Amino acid sequence: MIGWKSICGSAAYWSRSTNNKHSSGATPLLCFCGYKEAPIAQKHGNVKRNIAISEQRMYNIIGMVFNSMEGGVSMAYSAMSIAKFIISHCYKEKHPVSNLKLQKIMYYAWVDYYNETQQPLYNDNICAWQLGPVIPEVYYEFCSFAGTPITREYTSELTEADARIMERIITPYMNVTAGTLVNRTHKQGGPWDVVYRGGIGVRDVIPFSLIKRLECEN
Repeated sequence: MIGWKSICGSAAYWSRSTNNKHSSGATPLLCFCGYKEAPIAQKHGNVKRNIAISEQRMYNIIGMVFNSMEGGVSMAYSAMSIAKFIISHCYKEKHPVSNLKLQKIMYYAWVDYYNETQQPLYNDNICAWQLGPVIPEVYYEFCSFAGTPITREYTSELTEADARIMERIITPYMNVTAGTLVNRTHKQGGPWDVVYRGGIGVRDVIPFSLIKRLECEN
């Protein structure tokens, strides 16, 4: 069986070795992830952001391929679909969420949905960032809002049954502050704490197997 590190190492080598062979404005990482012709902005800040998004998409794809080889992937929504559902529901209920709070609700929604259905809500990587679990692609999509509420409505991609489940899951978190949720994810011995390790594992992926064992089996 090919290991996760072998796959990631090969992909990283591929992206580095081909980086100077592309001059069309699309980075190899973007092409690798199927986002051809994605232009890189000239401003340094945008370049760094686009590369970060591209790398995370690459590792999400690799991670899902690896999980599939291990028999670990089942039908699930994209994390972006879930994020848009949460944003829309909270906005309609007059409790719009910030990006920080969105990330924490995304994490606990995965836990609560799995506890109720024994199925994953989404398969996108959850990573251990300084302020708790984060789904990077979702974070970068809404980072322009900074700490302000995200006042948007989107069309739901969930089934009616799952929409009802998600509304029930989300509602208790709407009156909880982002800071409280951050502190909750930082509990000693929890999945974030085990991976983050005081900063040594910053931005490392929190395995779903670890989340299931520490959050769903107790």
